[in-house]
Amino acid sequence: MNLKIIRSFRKPDAAIVFLIIFLCKGLFFTDIAIGQAKNDVDPDISGITQNIAPVKVDGRVLFYVSGISSFPPQLRADTISNRINKAAADISISADSVTITKGEEHLKIFAGKKFIMNIYSTDCEAGKISMSMFASLVKLKTQAAINSYRLDRYY
Repeated sequence: MNLKIIRSFRKPDAAIVFLIIFLCKGLFFTDIAIGQAKNDVDPDISGITQNIAPVKVDGRVLFYVSGISSFPPQLRADTISNRINKAAADISISADSVTITKGEEHLKIFAGKKFIMNIYSTDCEAGKISMSMFASLVKLKTQAAINSYRLDRYY
């Protein structure tokens, strides 16, 4: 009789093993994971990452932009996304017409004659790249978004 009990413990049902593992993970490891998520942020970048938002076209993230108190990052990102969508919808604007021009202390991105965005040094801080490199990235991503937008809708 004792042998049957021992055998049943040696060959546990897979569902029971799964349940035990699931409960152990839930009880013992969630506090560690939550604590790690809260404490594993580099203090030098914590403010930067909280003050950026993704610019998206058709659900695809193109790049991230920063914001200021009077123009929060999500509002700025949504505004830039809308401008890229409008430029992409205007077939008279070529994707190759996306340009970078210099402002006083910033760079400007245009698609044809349509203004897309300004690039400031704060936009580049999170990625720790130069303003000209970030502008080149924005130009390439904007061109790709225009081409993709048109490919998805017109061809």
